[in-house]
Amino acid sequence: PEISIVPIDGKKLMHICTKSKESAAGMDHWAQADFKLLSPLAFEWLATIFNLIEEGAPWPEDILHGKAVFLAKDQKKATDPLAQRVLLILAVAYRKWATYRLESLEPWVHSWKMEHMFAGVPGLGAEDGWYDTAIFLEWLSTKGIDYTGGVADIMKCFDQIQRPLL
Repeated sequence: PEISIVPIDGKKLMHICTKSKESAAGMDHWAQADFKLLSPLAFEWLATIFNLIEEGAPWPEDILHGKAVFLAKDQKKATDPLAQRVLLILAVAYRKWATYRLESLEPWVHSWKMEHMFAGVPGLGAEDGWYDTAIFLEWLSTKGIDYTGGVADIMKCFDQIQRPLL
């Protein structure tokens, strides 16, 4: 079923912004540390702006800019564009809105979470997946059970889709 979300609350937004770790400033030159200095009234106004945007108002022009930074996963393949990790630096205000909404969607995300999902679920990541797999394979080994496995890396699948074939 479709989830219903409530409007953004200034007090909760303030809590999210003040507990956040330091991160890169956005192209608008606002940094995470700046948001920790805002007053409760400023967070109420920011919540009002976010609610207006969710109702259809445009994002402020300065928030619409980001910067992509490319880091080589392996220095031996630094010139291979497919061996790059892209880090996108967006405006802090946009990141805080996204964090707020991700937290508000957590009950919905948990409603479709499956046992072996390790991405897109709060509190889980790739390390949980490989550790779970390693423990399972070790258990199979101790029981003398033969096993085999396969891996599909679809990380760049959206860049690789042949649209005419689709």
